[in-house]
Amino acid sequence: MHRMSDTVVTNIQLASLFAGDHEAKRMEEVRTMITKVRQFWHDHEKFHDLKVWIWKYIQDKKLSPKVKLQITELFAGYSDWADMDFRRPSTNSEVKYPWHAIELYCSEEGYELFFKAINALFRDQNVEENAIIVAVALVEFVTIELYNLRLINIGDPQYENFQGIVYRGMGVSRSVAEEFAKAARHCDISRRNFAIPLGFMSSSTSKKKMEDFVARIIGGDLMYWTIHIHGLEPNLLRQYHARYPDSVVTSICAMPVARVAELAEKEILLRGPFFHIIQTKSEEIGGRMIHNLQVVMLNVNRDHGTEHSLNEGPKKEQREFFRNMVLASRYEICASLSREFSEVDAEGYNSLAKEALKRIQAAEDEQPTFTAALPETESCSTRTWYGDLTGNSLPQNYIALRKTFERAAIDQDWTAVLEIMEGEYDWQIADWFNLPTLGADSTRQTLLHELALHGRPVFSSKHVVAWKCLLALADKENVWRK
Repeated sequence: MHRMSDTVVTNIQLASLFAGDHEAKRMEEVRTMITKVRQFWHDHEKFHDLKVWIWKYIQDKKLSPKVKLQITELFAGYSDWADMDFRRPSTNSEVKYPWHAIELYCSEEGYELFFKAINALFRDQNVEENAIIVAVALVEFVTIELYNLRLINIGDPQYENFQGIVYRGMGVSRSVAEEFAKAARHCDISRRNFAIPLGFMSSSTSKKKMEDFVARIIGGDLMYWTIHIHGLEPNLLRQYHARYPDSVVTSICAMPVARVAELAEKEILLRGPFFHIIQTKSEEIGGRMIHNLQVVMLNVNRDHGTEHSLNEGPKKEQREFFRNMVLASRYEICASLSREFSEVDAEGYNSLAKEALKRIQAAEDEQPTFTAALPETESCSTRTWYGDLTGNSLPQNYIALRKTFERAAIDQDWTAVLEIMEGEYDWQIADWFNLPTLGADSTRQTLLHELALHGRPVFSSKHVVAWKCLLALADKENVWRK
């Protein structure tokens, strides 16, 4: 069963939804550890020790040879933020294959490894410092790769700042569904929220894919999540950059990872998501109770290697300023969406947005000064690509898909070609018509050429249907003129 259709609501989700003193204290420990781990990245020996600690933590786990190889390759060399200069030894400064951590997390086995390490932080009362370091470091490896994935696709607005509606499904007990409903009815609308701290959550841009996966869950109730993802209000973001020019604001809370993941599924990976509940609604369909959850999340945070995670002094002021910007944006979005369900809620969110804006305005009277960068850190020019088209730098799952696609196009297997393209994000379908061939020596025609050279299939009715669909897609995407 895939991660996007979990059969239970996890402990980390419940701990986040009903956060108490234990969770708050643990988050403070985690923030301290994030700063410590990021300092390890600047010291070559400590960075090596960090990888040894992680390997000791996982070496007694029952892992497949494939996952062990992925971990070994992940720990080889250095995994760095692409726009930071860590002054690595010149003999080890070569750019390595950059997607091992995302591939590892997006596999079934790797997900279990990450989940258990992170979940233990909020489930267990007593956690050793090394266990916190391991969990934080694993998240840092994935965070770095998500950031770099965004950089190399910076010309694509969906990677640069993903916004849109995504879906997630899971099996839940009736009591857990009621807890979500209670949160949605909280008399204080500012508290109708929950988060997945330090965690990841899978979602899809395809509602049908979500429903198909969830339909496989046997017994119990189902919960359908509709997640409205927005970016920070642009004027507020400009105001923040003017006040804190050294601070890096990222949009890696929602990242398209289908070309890296083991199962494409039009996946959007949500990192440390903070959700605000707009509405819950339950209905019985086909003898099964379905609980629909409408939530909002912002695709913005300050997760970057130059950022301290401590919450004191000038950093506390900066964090509070950023928090008020996020609140103002989030409540404005909540007001707009909730009008469909409750005018009273919409007015309440409008008031909360105005209060956050007033706090931002008040904070402008006095501007703190400080250095945001960690010691021994320099910014350098941003890389735009990690390699060439030989396949050495592309995600391995994407390479396999591309090779299958190329063979299907050569064989005029239009059904297989269409199936691959239908699994792609809507905004990237057009790319497949003019994809160059992997490998420098190949002279194969693109799909567009193949469609132009070959006429109507004569050997199979299903290929005729697929061929017509491909022609219709080419017309829709206007690729003949590109």
